[in-house]
Amino acid sequence: MKLITGSVDFLGLNHYSSALASTPLEPPQWAGYWADQYVTLSDKPSWKKTAMGWNIAPEGAKGILLWIAKRYNNPNVYVTENGVACHE
Repeated sequence: MKLITGSVDFLGLNHYSSALASTPLEPPQWAGYWADQYVTLSDKPSWKKTAMGWNIAPEGAKGILLWIAKRYNNPNVYVTENGVACHE
């Protein structure tokens, strides 16, 4: 672990949507990716939706960038993917 500490040149971030996370009231009744997160995801009623039904919440991108900066001592971050699905 000592060899890799501080060895990151940059972080790449793919960000398309955001959700609010809270502690679930009961343990999940299934297994897998969603159960492993052990959170309940919800939306703010004021958030608009994309054509795919994903939340449009740009403040989420700001939040994750600020969290990365604080957690990992302000590394170089490149937003490698982002966007929104729209009916055209």
